[in-house]
Amino acid sequence: MAGLGEICFNAGVLVESASSSVGADVSRFEAEVHAETARRPDFRIRFAVRSPVPAPAAAGDAWLAALLLPAMFAGEDLEVRLPVSARLTRTANEIQALMHSWYPDFLNRITVRTPRVLPRALPAQERGAVAVFFSGGVDSWYSLLRNREEVTHLLTVKGFDVPSADQELWPEIVRTHERIAVELGKTLVTIETDLRDHVDPSHGCFQKPFAADFWGKAMHGAGMAAVGLLLQHQFSRVIVPASWQYARLQPWGSHPVLDALWSNGQVEFWHDGAEASRLEKIRSLAGSQTALRHLRVCPSDRPGRYNCGVCEKCRRTMLTLRLFGVLDQARSFDQPLDFRAVELMPVARYLYPLYREILDEARARGEADVARLVRILIGDKFSARRRWHFCRQRAGALAGRAARKIGLPRWKRSLLKRLPARWRLRPSVRQPLARSPIPCASARSAC
Repeated sequence: MAGLGEICFNAGVLVESASSSVGADVSRFEAEVHAETARRPDFRIRFAVRSPVPAPAAAGDAWLAALLLPAMFAGEDLEVRLPVSARLTRTANEIQALMHSWYPDFLNRITVRTPRVLPRALPAQERGAVAVFFSGGVDSWYSLLRNREEVTHLLTVKGFDVPSADQELWPEIVRTHERIAVELGKTLVTIETDLRDHVDPSHGCFQKPFAADFWGKAMHGAGMAAVGLLLQHQFSRVIVPASWQYARLQPWGSHPVLDALWSNGQVEFWHDGAEASRLEKIRSLAGSQTALRHLRVCPSDRPGRYNCGVCEKCRRTMLTLRLFGVLDQARSFDQPLDFRAVELMPVARYLYPLYREILDEARARGEADVARLVRILIGDKFSARRRWHFCRQRAGALAGRAARKIGLPRWKRSLLKRLPARWRLRPSVRQPLARSPIPCASARSAC
């Protein structure tokens, strides 16, 4: 193990020591962390790369990326005593200004001190390898297929969307991505880290509570930057698949303005794919049998299930694949697309634009059953069955809350919450729904 130095967090030491070891198959990067504002003041952050990777010259760049936003959340100054590139030293202030302008309520401006700035700019690797972060989802498949000729490596991370403690789904993901790499002639590099377990306030890591999605809103782009900066000797460019289309850009942890700021001169980060909507991305990968066989969009990470087939994201993707006539070829979805179950699915309002794209495509293709269903989901068409379903859910929640307030035993509260689920519509209301054209070929005039 080679010692690399320290990173300090205000008056206390945030990273007391950092080290790296390079083996034949695995390279490990670790840091001992002390943070007074964390629930566990002393902890260790680990990165394990399944590839021999030399320690970067700018060893502090990755830790600066990993710890800048948690320090801003805690409101503590950050001092990096490891070598840091001159470029990232400058852009760290720009990153702070951008993130604080987006999230002034929970990301504070802090002082970042870097006493060991490398005197010269790092040499750019003009003809180095090109990597793409690859989760197996729609965004990463689109970026991979779009840049297929340039991309040489796939980067798959355990500890970001897949929990670091997972022991069932991760081996299946690695096997699948190895097959994808072989089919496409690429090299797979897997990285395992517990970074999110220690720095995500949404997981209760800090004494200051935070109920929202910190990782998605602010941190996941910095996490990817930390991985790319650890591998700066291996890649000249790292592609970050876009989450949002240009037409619907919003503050987010990965953003076309933000991602490039993590570049240090030796490795460049490219935000890719924001020109295409999600519907357009699915249309492009519908022509790839490899992508259809191995597509993974599910955020639930259920043990042993590649795609659960019942969450909103799975069903929305399946609905789009059905429109393009390739759902039966998407073997990673082993659950049928049940329109009556989808009709009762809650949909967040910020997803309505995605569903309106599906609605426009369904109308253009004459898919009246899909159009009718989507209109129900976004509230353009009334569904008594859907309204009744949510009324029962609401009644159950209110009954449980009232029972808890008056101090009923837990078993009675559980029974009371389940009572509304036994309510049924009158036959005069239920029968027309039973004959509702979802799905039905005769519904082509319904929308």
